[in-house]
Amino acid sequence: MLRSESPRRVSAARTRRNLDTNKAPPLKGIWFIILHGGKDKGGVFVNSLIRFGVAVPSTLLEEFDSFIERKGMPNRSEALRQLIRERLSREMWISGSGVVYGTVTMMYDHHGKDVVAALTALQHEYGESIICTTHVHVDHHHCLECIVLKGDAGAIRRFVEALATLKGVKSIEPSISAIL
Repeated sequence: MLRSESPRRVSAARTRRNLDTNKAPPLKGIWFIILHGGKDKGGVFVNSLIRFGVAVPSTLLEEFDSFIERKGMPNRSEALRQLIRERLSREMWISGSGVVYGTVTMMYDHHGKDVVAALTALQHEYGESIICTTHVHVDHHHCLECIVLKGDAGAIRRFVEALATLKGVKSIEPSISAIL
């Protein structure tokens, strides 16, 4: 089980002692941000955090804690935030709304009929969403292409779907995220 995430309390005597010597107790995480007007140490604005309770069956919580340990995540809160972001990004991708970022990695046989010309034509058609591409010659027949994307979720989804229809494409794997 993970330790409780409640903030550490500092005794009044210890606080007075620290203030008397001009050494305030170190402010960590959200407490630093709250006391400094919503900005972290670098001066970047940070959304305020809201604490809420979640009721789950004990077996689900045990699985979640195991997941957190395997992934090396610092705590349940961070794990839950990441899962929420992943799910909301996926919903944006499915609905085709909002701005998303990501990559599409594809393996194809460059000897396939017109696959290179069709790939180039699609990249020009969706050029406003393409940041860059990386092309790797895997062997005599196969190429790996990684396309970095930013733009409207619907347009990027149509681009990925069009890539998947090209003859000679062996595999295609999009990885899409949003800033949430």
